[in-house]
Amino acid sequence: MKAARKARPITIIGLIMVQGSGDSKEQKKAEAYAANLQAWILAARKDLQTPNLLFVCSRLRAGQPKVKFPFANLVRQAHENGSEFVDCDALEVGDDEVHFTAKGQIDLGRLFADKLHAMMSKADGQR
Repeated sequence: MKAARKARPITIIGLIMVQGSGDSKEQKKAEAYAANLQAWILAARKDLQTPNLLFVCSRLRAGQPKVKFPFANLVRQAHENGSEFVDCDALEVGDDEVHFTAKGQIDLGRLFADKLHAMMSKADGQR
C-alpha cells in the first residue's frame, strides 16, 4: 500500500470479509468471535488510517453441517449484531455443504457490491 500510494492516491473505502466457519468449530472460539470481530474491524480502520472504513462480512450460512460446525449459530449472531452483513443462506454450495460453487461465489460478489453501494450512498447522504 505504501509503495502504491507513492505512485498515485489510493483511498480504501471498504472491506469485505468471508470468514467465520473455522471459529464455529470450537465453543471457546465461537464465544469470542463477536469481540474478536469488533477488535479486527477497529484495528483495520486504525491500520488503514480510515476511521469511517465501511465493513461488510458474509453471514455464516444457515445449514452448515452441525457435525463440522456445532457453534455456527454463535458466529452467525456475531455477524448479525456486530457488522453489516450479506445473507448467504440462498447461495449455491457444493457437495460438501460448506463451500460456494462458482455460481455461489459470483452471486456473493454481487451481494457484496450491492451492499457496499448502498452503504456508500448512505454515507454520502450523511455528509
